[in-house]
Amino acid sequence: MSNYFRQYIRAVENPLPEMAEYFDKENFYLKNYVTPDSVILDVGCGNGRTMKFLAPYAKTVIGVDYDKKMIAAAGNNLSRFDNAKVIYCDFFHYQFKKMFDLSLASYNLLGSSELDPRRRPLLLQNMLECTKPGKHIVLSVWSDQGIEFANKYYPHIGIRVKKIEGNDVVTDHGIFKRFTKDELNHLAVATGREFQLLELTDIFYLLDLKA
Repeated sequence: MSNYFRQYIRAVENPLPEMAEYFDKENFYLKNYVTPDSVILDVGCGNGRTMKFLAPYAKTVIGVDYDKKMIAAAGNNLSRFDNAKVIYCDFFHYQFKKMFDLSLASYNLLGSSELDPRRRPLLLQNMLECTKPGKHIVLSVWSDQGIEFANKYYPHIGIRVKKIEGNDVVTDHGIFKRFTKDELNHLAVATGREFQLLELTDIFYLLDLKA
């Protein structure tokens, strides 16, 4: 992931209009679940983009990431917020209590080139296990409906698209998955929890699970 750091920063700090629209819609969707007493977990927090937006509205915002450069960037980005904390760790091997009022995984963490597809159900399960009953787990993923956007997006941030194969975008930085609604429904149904699936924008879906 360290090789992807500069490209990630370019994507979030100089977003294309389509990405800026997604960031805004996701932020305000999440804000609907936040109160002054909320304790929030951001899994794969990157440079703290979403945390920075939510911190003024919440009691505590905790971000985890296993990339040291991302954690350093998040720490700098969140330095003025006393209620924000970042943890360098592998979420799959870090134990949280059932303490969160909102848990989120943004920006296609579920379809990341770094996440083994076999671990996608485990990611959802681990997020459910550390979220309070009745509260929400929200994940945003690239949509199969907007897969052609990949030919604009990746070159913009300095990543070369080798080919698009089904719903997988094969790049010189790995394979980034686009999800179908059926795939997301299958993952959600397997958790046994109530959920809703929304088309966040033309290029992103949002999966909202109730713990």
